[in-house]
Amino acid sequence: MNPRRLARLQEQIKQRLAEVLLRDLADPKLGMVTITRIELDSEFTQCKAYWSVIGGELEKKRSSGVLRRARGLCQRAIASAIHTRSVPHLEFVYDTGIEE
Repeated sequence: MNPRRLARLQEQIKQRLAEVLLRDLADPKLGMVTITRIELDSEFTQCKAYWSVIGGELEKKRSSGVLRRARGLCQRAIASAIHTRSVPHLEFVYDTGIEE
């Protein structure tokens, strides 16, 4: 896949996920979650959304559970936002780069 197109799709997915988490997800257990980066594989079948949260271990654990349960909602939102033949499988991964 063209690297410019891949970067553009990653940015679109990042923006759409941020909108969904901010506006559409009404779960009080979700902390101040930030989508730090998106990684798409070259076949466009896997999408890793790296996230971080403000707070301690308890906020991280709660937010992780909320994101795991909201994966389907987020994947449907990505499907409606980007116009591609297939929708990648979404996986939320905690970004440890900020802690380090």
